[in-house]
Amino acid sequence: MKTQGRVLVILGFQHGLFDEATSLRQCVEPPGAIDQVRSAITALASRHATHWESVVHVAMHQQTQPTQPVSEVESFLMQHQSLEQGSRGARVHESLSLACSDTLTLSAKPGRNAFHGSGLDQCLSKLDPGQIVMVGPVLGGMLSETCRTAYLLGYEISVPTDCLLACSAIELNVYLDSVLCSLVQFTSSSELLGDVA
Repeated sequence: MKTQGRVLVILGFQHGLFDEATSLRQCVEPPGAIDQVRSAITALASRHATHWESVVHVAMHQQTQPTQPVSEVESFLMQHQSLEQGSRGARVHESLSLACSDTLTLSAKPGRNAFHGSGLDQCLSKLDPGQIVMVGPVLGGMLSETCRTAYLLGYEISVPTDCLLACSAIELNVYLDSVLCSLVQFTSSSELLGDVA
């Protein structure tokens, strides 16, 4: 039975972040964390028919001339052109389409916020979800900026912590304990997949 009103929103599930050969593996500790997060996200997406009203992916792109200070990992991604529009790194990773052929794909303007220029708010307004489940990278504030906007727009947000890509356990814990804690409810992919018969 499908959970009505719950939308899975996936940020930045692209080659530049989740590919087996991504240069980001030089920054992530342990490098295998990328594969674990990719696997957890595709497991969630693959349950579209039973668990989600809709699955939405928002492609994220790097700014070529940032208007605000960038983190070390953002600088690394820019140096390696990991999410440059039009590059292979900016393409949606094919494991997502294999997991869920019905994924709606949007594209945000360069920057940290998935709502910026993507039409995500209009999409969610039409779906009128009771809850948004948000997954993807916390790198450079992508997830926190997007969650903050979703929260200000009045959405209830749930975040499975095993579906968040960070450079280290320390960075992830900072986001969970300090940045996201007032905006979202924390859960896990297994809890989300196990709560519907």
